[in-house]
Amino acid sequence: MYAVSSAVNRGDKRDAAIHVWDLQSGCLVRAFRGGVVAPRSLAISRGAVIAAQAGKPAIHVWQPHSEHLDFRIGLGETCASLACSPDDFLCVSGSASGRIDVWEMATGELLSSTKSAHYRRITTIRFTNDGAHVVTASDDATIKVWRVRDLVQQTTHEDITPMHTWADHTLPVTDVFVGFGSLSARIVSASKDCSCKIWELMTGENIASLAFPGDVLSVTMDATEQVVYAGTGSGVVYGAALHGQSADDLRASSITPKNLNTYVGHTMPVTSLDVTLDACTLVSGSDDGTVRVWDTQSCQCVKIYTHKERVTSLVLVPRPWIDGAHPTLASVVTPFARTLSLARDADAVDATKGVPMRLAGRTATSAHPPLDDTDGSDGGGLCAATDALMHHMMQHHRIEAPTDVPQKSHHETVDELADDGDDVASLKAAIRIWKAAATSLYEHCQRTAGL
Repeated sequence: MYAVSSAVNRGDKRDAAIHVWDLQSGCLVRAFRGGVVAPRSLAISRGAVIAAQAGKPAIHVWQPHSEHLDFRIGLGETCASLACSPDDFLCVSGSASGRIDVWEMATGELLSSTKSAHYRRITTIRFTNDGAHVVTASDDATIKVWRVRDLVQQTTHEDITPMHTWADHTLPVTDVFVGFGSLSARIVSASKDCSCKIWELMTGENIASLAFPGDVLSVTMDATEQVVYAGTGSGVVYGAALHGQSADDLRASSITPKNLNTYVGHTMPVTSLDVTLDACTLVSGSDDGTVRVWDTQSCQCVKIYTHKERVTSLVLVPRPWIDGAHPTLASVVTPFARTLSLARDADAVDATKGVPMRLAGRTATSAHPPLDDTDGSDGGGLCAATDALMHHMMQHHRIEAPTDVPQKSHHETVDELADDGDDVASLKAAIRIWKAAATSLYEHCQRTAGL
């Protein structure tokens, strides 16, 4: 397991802004140089390291196999928070004015821009594990849950209504943790009002409220979601065990100091937290410039990593993220556009026809419509990482659709042939043409990608 930490490096530009540490050996594995990383603006995808620059309207992109900056993306407004979807298809940013921008990573196209998402700075952006929802938190003391399909299908003339809006905190919300379970996930919010609140994504209900002895600046949970870890402004990290607590006690904010494990060592506010999958190791980053590794059983610090400046973000990633990095897979991120495309702004999006995608110079519509909320499930109707890679390859290698493929859908062809007199031979021939075209395109993409 690797710990990826970023710091506000205001000294020599040659110094590393992002460090990758091996949790077992404590060695520095890689150091990405250049840039000043903003708080909670570090996103790790399978093909790139993406970070927003502090105080400037820019995003920096590194490839995992290279320590030097790959390219810089200019924006129209300073980015305050950043996140990538689990399938590496979308990148979502939150601005200091409360605007949400959504880009397609493979093409750099700005899919939507929601100017009135929040009234103040967006402090945190988190995706659910299925990529169907985005959770945003802000200095306006609210947390909002957005359907990804609504954000992507938005036009500039529409206002989006969030799935949930939670306004129970009385001071700015500083961090958000999103658990597993897609629509059944639980969300934990941290605030400067010295509390953490637990929410159910499906119902939007507040199921627990935890009080801590200090303003909470960062929050996370273990894999079993039984312990809430809260980093405070005093530098102390608290671990609150949820098992053994009644529902009435949790709702009444009755967690007392005797129920808390304390991790003492940081001398300044704790800005970032993360836990390993086995729940045995807690990693924390602080404004004191250190990243500390804790044993959760003994609450003792076992390793310390040092930055020259304060730590702004911290993410735990598996070893294959760097060891198995492939140059082709690392090139799926392209510079982001600043404005919405004219074609997307002019054409209304029909929600019954899926999400429009640009393939080989044409505008096509996904054959799979977005899922409906009425069936008890939800989803974004978006491509997976492999579709994004094929999208990127089709644009750069100019792969055109086979000319011998009928320009009608498979279902239309079958219906017409059946009505003409059950011509079985023609029906089988049409099916063979469609299968051959799909197989040819898939094999060509594999050869081109070197997979």
